[in-house]
Amino acid sequence: MAPRELIPGAAPLSTIPGLEPAQAIALSSLWIDSAQALVGVYGTTERVRSALAAHLGIGRTALDPLINAAQRLIPLTRGAPSVLELDTLQTDYALGAVLEDSPEARRRASALPLYEPLAPRHSHLDSISLLDKLPPLRAQGRRGTCVAFAALAIRECLEIGAGAPPDLDLSEQYVYWWCKQRDGLSERSGTYLSIGMRALTETGAPLESIWPYRADPGGNEDQGPPPMSAAGGDPAFRTLETQEFNRSDIAGIKACLAEGRPIAFSLPVYDSWFKSSAMKRWGKITLPLPGEPVREGHALTIVGYQDDLAAPGGGYFLIRNSWQPWAWEGTWATGYGYIPYAYLQRYANAVFSARRLTGARVGLRMEDKPDAETAPWVRNSPDVWLRQSPDAGGTPQTPAFGRMNALYARVFNSGPACAYRVTVEIFRASGPDSDQAQPLGQLSVPMLWPGETVLGPLLWTPPQNGPFEFIARVSAAP
Repeated sequence: MAPRELIPGAAPLSTIPGLEPAQAIALSSLWIDSAQALVGVYGTTERVRSALAAHLGIGRTALDPLINAAQRLIPLTRGAPSVLELDTLQTDYALGAVLEDSPEARRRASALPLYEPLAPRHSHLDSISLLDKLPPLRAQGRRGTCVAFAALAIRECLEIGAGAPPDLDLSEQYVYWWCKQRDGLSERSGTYLSIGMRALTETGAPLESIWPYRADPGGNEDQGPPPMSAAGGDPAFRTLETQEFNRSDIAGIKACLAEGRPIAFSLPVYDSWFKSSAMKRWGKITLPLPGEPVREGHALTIVGYQDDLAAPGGGYFLIRNSWQPWAWEGTWATGYGYIPYAYLQRYANAVFSARRLTGARVGLRMEDKPDAETAPWVRNSPDVWLRQSPDAGGTPQTPAFGRMNALYARVFNSGPACAYRVTVEIFRASGPDSDQAQPLGQLSVPMLWPGETVLGPLLWTPPQNGPFEFIARVSAAP
């Protein structure tokens, strides 16, 4: 797929009066490749403006006429911006990734081997997007909790790819609380991405509904303790393993995305893009100016890529962020932005992905024993029974002829992971020795946790007096 226009109607640098070709090349090397991006960087801080002038090889006062010329090339915005957009342009977003800057950590990360992809057939693709496997965007608000959002975006994407509902929502509050119990920074906002990934492997996160996230600071930093139902996480949402990447391994990161696995990463933040109005509007993150100091750290999730020779490093990654509103005019998808390959290669602090814990197996018991074998196709199973009314009773009753009865099914998931799109089809056998069966209907559930779950009722009116033999077939997402 051909690279798309990331800033619609962008005015090329070559059209700015007074900007020399060598200066345009110097700007493009930082992915400042349009009048809009240049004006956005200029509008950040005086310190950045001085660094921008030095990068162009001119004095500070000579920069202003160039910016005025660039500003005149930018089309006027049609329609008034929303109140949210105006507020965003005037405020800073919350951050929250503590950068792992020890010499030992840097040496270990730079020595990681290159990734050997499981699906080399995808390595030739010049563009990948996981947008169809992602839940709705979520916002961290004014808290430094980006690590929890970046890590859980991986986990939710893996589950949705396995068949989970597209609005699956796990608890960022739990992951952040878990990290703060272990990072040694109990009073400081933010945490390490490596610890956030550990949370997914060691405990898993419960559903958001069990411990909802609060976007505003309040109380202690971790906002704990958790409710009893959330204190142990959720083992069904643990990851099988965490995988760390060498930041220079762009080919390996792309291969991981081609396998359907997002990437969480932390990076140093610089004012030249963090405060840029163009970055906030379109989500296009530029490289820092030479000598620019680090502001703080932030964590995001890579959910796609696009090879593009015009971008530093030969392409850019599609990124999911926990800032809202942000990139409200993003051209891949509203709320999603872009970062060049070269930014990861040069500055990424930690880069991780994960593999999903699998092993769900659904079935019904062949006989009424605690350790009885389960199967996806059963006849006269103790886990399919009839009640004369939909009262959720667990003891079979004699069918009541001529009126609505209710069928129930007890389904077992041998675990350890959740099963998705589980369906139980129930049939009435024509006779004790007959293979023919009449379909009575089906029971379904979008998610089935490890253990046993009762589904029902399936309403059915017996055509005659019983007893009846029931056959059941269970299926789930592959």
